[in-house]
Amino acid sequence: MTAPDQSITVIGSGSAAGSPDVVRVVLAARAEARDVSVALETCQTAAQRLGATLREQGVRDADVRTLGVSVDTRWGPEAQPAGYEATHRLHVLWRDPSTVGSLLSAGAGAVGNAFRLESVQLAVEDPAALQDRARRAAYDDALRQARDLVDLAERDLGQVLAIDEPEQSNGPAPMARMAMAAGDGGVEVGQHTVQARLRVRWALG
Repeated sequence: MTAPDQSITVIGSGSAAGSPDVVRVVLAARAEARDVSVALETCQTAAQRLGATLREQGVRDADVRTLGVSVDTRWGPEAQPAGYEATHRLHVLWRDPSTVGSLLSAGAGAVGNAFRLESVQLAVEDPAALQDRARRAAYDDALRQARDLVDLAERDLGQVLAIDEPEQSNGPAPMARMAMAAGDGGVEVGQHTVQARLRVRWALG
């Protein structure tokens, strides 16, 4: 006959929040022309001017990289080519969220209507410290639940037998609130929140 399991397993949840310290921006230079070589050359010239402007604003060489260069055909009536559209996409890491609006304005001013803004994402560059705090909060939550349950059962809580992180349907969630403010293109920094869950099994005394 199998002996009854003398343990208790609890899942705890925790979170930790911090202010985003970087902004990940995807932007592009785009040009249209009836000739494919003209479209590509115009686009590349705009991209070079955009890159130079970003560096003048303080973007480090290591923080800007090309995501891709593409040329698409614009089709006219009766499926005939009407021209070509060339796009050069850049990923930029900006290290001062409070001034990203000025960076975007400078980029737009440098290349005019060739400028395209695809995304602005606030982030914590090194989320490891937040993750550690979230795990600690999750463990404390599990311990609180376990103590409550053993008190109800009039038992004692023994040593930890196992601990792991159950799979989560959603990963760490940035809870940053973003809004383009009128006039200067500012971004509201908000908070970046990391969540954690721990499954802990204790022996019963």
